[in-house]
Amino acid sequence: MGYLTKIKQLNELRLTLKWIYEWKLPPEHELFKASFPSTVIWVILEGQKKVQIGEVLYELKSGDIVIIPPLTSRTGFQEKASNSDFHYITLAADIHVGSLDFVKLYAMPVVYQIEEQEIWLPVVERTYHLLKQSDQLLESMQLDSQWNKDVTEFTSELSTLQTIELLDVQRLFYEWFLQLCRLVSSLLPEQPIQTDKRLREVCEYIHRNIGGHLTPSHLAAVAYVSESHLRLLFRKAFGNSPMEYVLKARIKHARELLLDSENSLGEIARRVGFDNTSKFSRHFSKLEGLSPRDYRKQFQNPGKGH
Repeated sequence: MGYLTKIKQLNELRLTLKWIYEWKLPPEHELFKASFPSTVIWVILEGQKKVQIGEVLYELKSGDIVIIPPLTSRTGFQEKASNSDFHYITLAADIHVGSLDFVKLYAMPVVYQIEEQEIWLPVVERTYHLLKQSDQLLESMQLDSQWNKDVTEFTSELSTLQTIELLDVQRLFYEWFLQLCRLVSSLLPEQPIQTDKRLREVCEYIHRNIGGHLTPSHLAAVAYVSESHLRLLFRKAFGNSPMEYVLKARIKHARELLLDSENSLGEIARRVGFDNTSKFSRHFSKLEGLSPRDYRKQFQNPGKGH
């Protein structure tokens, strides 16, 4: 009998494809410094480009798979010595185990090079198939499959057939990501990074109640520890205090709402736990380097690359 409920992570493992696009950027094109709330993965088809991811500079080329963790900045530089376009497919996905990021939890490599054509070509074929099926789904729903500069379209109602097609696209992504995990499995640790159970429970509580009134004493009560001990646990695991973690979680969720909804800034501020828009904008600008309005506008620009 396949009694899967015995597996602890059964209800915690979540994968959702958010976007997939194909880009061809001329050598002189720069990728402005940016970070996204989701994991971003590039499949490099042609060309080369120097890209800084976090604090490390990488020389990317055809055959590379690039895995950029959530909230990790990347900047691409001009290639004056190159005559070929930088051609790649980019996709973004939420990949979590509970409230923890899968890519960080399993220490996945930032860049993985595939040199063998018999391995590389099936990866490219599956990636294009996922792209094609995603575009066909959007077209069937009469939604623009291209990155839209001025207006982000949304639909809240799906027909039964559209729901089945959406499930099929997500199935393809599960299979695609499974293939990626198998490719890099020799580089992964035998066990994921261990996190204190009390921390996981507090983090889950924070993400479930991101719009609520969260205080140090309240969070400590969730973990059944003192406030000072909770601060110690958070600093050891994440390098910041519980309330700093809360602030970053609020801003991360706000970024998702800015990109994935038509909500006003006031509504987004309320939904992520800020009393007013000005306070929300001030904290967002401090962490992101630009205002919420500019962030939304900038990431709807198709000429920048992602």
